[in-house]
Amino acid sequence: MSSSRTQIVVGLDIGATKICAITGEVSADGMLTILGSGLAPSAGIRRGVVADIDATAVSIREAVRQAEENSGVDIESVTVGVTGEHIASLNSHGVVSVNHPHLEITQEAVDRVLDNARMIVIPPDREILHTIPRWFIVDGLDGIQHPEGMSASRLEVDAHIVTGTRTYIDNVLKSIHRAGLGIDAGGVVLQPLATADAVLLPAERDLGCVLVDIGGSATDVAVFTNGAICHTGVVPIAGEHVTRDIAVGIRVDMEEAERLKTDWGTALTDLLDRDELIDVQLLGEHNATPIPRSILAEIIEARMIELFEKVRDQMRRAGVEDHLSAGVVVTGGGSRLHGTDQVAAEVLDLTARLASPVQETGMSEALNHPRYATAVGLTRIAAANLDVFDLSGSPSQGGGRKKNGIFRRIKRAFGKR
Repeated sequence: MSSSRTQIVVGLDIGATKICAITGEVSADGMLTILGSGLAPSAGIRRGVVADIDATAVSIREAVRQAEENSGVDIESVTVGVTGEHIASLNSHGVVSVNHPHLEITQEAVDRVLDNARMIVIPPDREILHTIPRWFIVDGLDGIQHPEGMSASRLEVDAHIVTGTRTYIDNVLKSIHRAGLGIDAGGVVLQPLATADAVLLPAERDLGCVLVDIGGSATDVAVFTNGAICHTGVVPIAGEHVTRDIAVGIRVDMEEAERLKTDWGTALTDLLDRDELIDVQLLGEHNATPIPRSILAEIIEARMIELFEKVRDQMRRAGVEDHLSAGVVVTGGGSRLHGTDQVAAEVLDLTARLASPVQETGMSEALNHPRYATAVGLTRIAAANLDVFDLSGSPSQGGGRKKNGIFRRIKRAFGKR
């Protein structure tokens, strides 16, 4: 690293089955190094939202404790991901006149046009999570990414607005506070944005792609065209639904159903030998019973087809089906079922690839797995949020405290909450 002054950032992924905390160290030149991670079983989460604040706080504390031990830092605040069926999005347009004496677009003009785009009518129980500029339009010239400093009389923006239910978001924040942690400025991030930051290639964003992050209780969807996000959504089907289908369809308990899914599951029956048998511990039976593996595959395949059909429905509603030249990128813990990418390709009629997080300096091989994509992305976003060093060394809203007590200020990466 080029400077002894470094800052600590922490990404916290609160999932339905696991809570993961990843710590990173950011050097003065902006380089991120992963220091360590912590993983704890998730409690108190149901269908992607907090159902028990105390239980969730206990799980958060355990994940953070492990991350502190593994990385040698004291964690004080985090950047956290939020998702769930309550998340909604829309695209909005803003326009302002440039009132600078020399008709130069300043940061103040950019802030005003984003504020204008945020002037939408939403129910009182919802709040805006992100206002993400897709591109700016300067005196009729569109596709501008950085208008600051340009000369113009009129500035417009096409923005992607993400909203969530206020109470659901507040319960996430209460769980974190009850765990003894703070929230970074700009530190509440829609999970698909974090996942996209961790796994998507720039060319995929430019050519157009749909990101499908299959979690435990829900599947996050994000669509990118022309390098910008244009749709976000949630499909209420994920890994836990597959496990429950297996438990009901084969008549086993949930633990055995999860084992069967993990050890023998496949999302596509065509990939199997129909004569292959597997041993199953049926409810109430003392001895294992052999059944055709194809029965397990048929149960899984039906649910995975349904999942990607709902993804396809979202793509159609967003009107992007003909703008996804880079295809579908599938990630998340639920993507590891053999044949998932092939089901995605067949249902969506797109090319498909399975994605793991982009390798960061210091990142262990264990984190190079789709289920850690969101946590890695949150850590990357927390690093990107860092502003200039607070050279006085006074505390500010950083992710944690290195043992030498250096801090950095945080700025918002995705607009106002």
